[in-house]
Amino acid sequence: MPQSDTLFGKAQRAGWNRHERRKYKQHNEQRRRDMKNMKIGTRKFLRSAGLGLVALASLPTLGHARGTDTAGGNNTNWVVAAIEFANTVNGIQYTMAFEGCGFVNPVMAVGQGSFTEFDNLSPVPHTILASGTWKVTSLISTTIIGTYGAFAAGIIEMEIELVEDLPTPGVVVPGVFLHITCNIPAGGLFNDGEEEGFELTIPNSPSGTFMPPVLVGGTVFSILNENRGG
Repeated sequence: MPQSDTLFGKAQRAGWNRHERRKYKQHNEQRRRDMKNMKIGTRKFLRSAGLGLVALASLPTLGHARGTDTAGGNNTNWVVAAIEFANTVNGIQYTMAFEGCGFVNPVMAVGQGSFTEFDNLSPVPHTILASGTWKVTSLISTTIIGTYGAFAAGIIEMEIELVEDLPTPGVVVPGVFLHITCNIPAGGLFNDGEEEGFELTIPNSPSGTFMPPVLVGGTVFSILNENRGG
């Protein structure tokens, strides 16, 4: 399992005591207050970022990421498309537009996507810090807390590998930790202490961990597949 270089990576969080969990909750609350103080509404942010919902919706066809069912129909499909902040360091507000899809089951994880990391404090068009594609390399854990119709709520953790297109084409960044949380308010299904969105920890990155609250976008877990073909 990749180890987070920040205090708030899930890999470290598993063994936290009550005091440490309270500190993590306080950290999230402070980030929400910081965002409110910045008065970034969704529309304003999208104009600033130069990214719209159409761009976030341009996911690869989920069917391409679904492979042979090796777990007797026990697949959980997942989709993530969101923009989140990490830290602001030396005047750079590290911001990640991240999308992808795939599936997990008790024995494997499959998935892929793309990303663009940029400095949200730079003039428009914002400075791109890195962009490229990514794929899942291993499953760490899956926790499903309940289902609501065709959908599921829970947490999926995977190790992924980034492949840069910018700034240096072909550079591979292994050991990246991806934690995806999906809540279903309509079903009363909420992961304890977890906001919907993704956590992304890139080894040795000055950004720290990208994490909720989500600026725009979201996640979906589903448990049904259309099998009639056609």
